[in-house]
Amino acid sequence: MKLKDINKRALIYLILVLALSIINFHNIFFGINVSSLLNSVIGLTGIALFFIKKKIALPLLQFWAYSQIIIVAPFWEAWQVFNTSVYMAFTLHSGFRLQLGINFLGIFYTGLFYFLYKFSIIDKEIKLSPIQWGEMQARIMPVKYKILKEIIIEEKQWFLIKQINEDEDFGIISSQNTNRIKFKKGDKYIFRKIDNIDEIDRLISTSNLKGGFVRMI
Repeated sequence: MKLKDINKRALIYLILVLALSIINFHNIFFGINVSSLLNSVIGLTGIALFFIKKKIALPLLQFWAYSQIIIVAPFWEAWQVFNTSVYMAFTLHSGFRLQLGINFLGIFYTGLFYFLYKFSIIDKEIKLSPIQWGEMQARIMPVKYKILKEIIIEEKQWFLIKQINEDEDFGIISSQNTNRIKFKKGDKYIFRKIDNIDEIDRLISTSNLKGGFVRMI
């Protein structure tokens, strides 16, 4: 994958992970904060795997952000270089001091990760199997699609998809139960077949989103 192909906001997250992980790794390599050092390794590994298009890259890059939110000192302090935390301290009967904290930068990094996640979805190929069609029973739905772009209709997230190897066969897909969609095998979605891309504007203006139900396989 080339840098020029990456969405700018997604690229910001990748650069942030790379820079902070390298700096943090250098600063504490001979220190005792094992959790922070481990998180640096996870971030650098995620970056490398992302550019060679390995599926495990996204979970690693997501963990890099999530792991910085909660701090349980002295056992888990995975923050990288900077730390903007609020702590609550507890002293046990044995005299041991335990600190629980929330690092607000971890929450910020998690928000940035969402842009990387959205970028990674575009051009992804998915297979869909019909579950229930209703009035669309007679319309045979192709199985393999490519995700083209995100569309927001009445605050609900949809994605424009196109049948692979077909020029004019489009559809839009959304989660059956939530406003946000996660592409996982076995999940059910609402599917609306459309004749051409120009029809999307009409769908948005009229909210005419009746269709069938499909499952990702």
